[in-house]
Amino acid sequence: ADLSLAWAGFGVFLTFNNEGTVRKSTGAGGASLVTFLNNANIITCQNGILSLDGGGSNSGTLNANATCILSFGGGTMTLLEGSNFTGAGLHRINGGALNVAELVQINTAFELAPEGTLDGTNTAIFTGTFTWSGGTMDSSAGGGKTVFTNSAGVSINTGNQKLLYRRVVDNYTTVNWSG
Repeated sequence: ADLSLAWAGFGVFLTFNNEGTVRKSTGAGGASLVTFLNNANIITCQNGILSLDGGGSNSGTLNANATCILSFGGGTMTLLEGSNFTGAGLHRINGGALNVAELVQINTAFELAPEGTLDGTNTAIFTGTFTWSGGTMDSSAGGGKTVFTNSAGVSINTGNQKLLYRRVVDNYTTVNWSG
């Protein structure tokens, strides 16, 4: 990453509580937040890659502008009531996990990538583009569901391993499988 806010490796893990705006603004490079991030307002990426690498919780907005990838690259981010995904960019789980603790509807471009996990006891409804290029869909505590609506564009691609454990998938669209 070009820029990183990280835990020093000793003492209590760094916690960042956001009730304002965290913005990754200029530059096509990457920025990494290796903190336990509790977001109650806005995390936004305007350009390049913003990787949330320490887990935490979200009850606010996660925005990825058209020239951005907002990545969940480490730890477990728990989606609480009020979680909202916005922007014309890509939201990606690659190396981290999203724990769907409350019903969430995701209308943006989304990718479950290698080493990523979509988990949780509630329902994730996808209405936009969804790419499954690797990783795991699970409901380790039971009850979790993934729904692809008739407006979703679903692609399962690449030769990477994809695992489905204990999670129910309801599909109402065409799933294109290649690779």
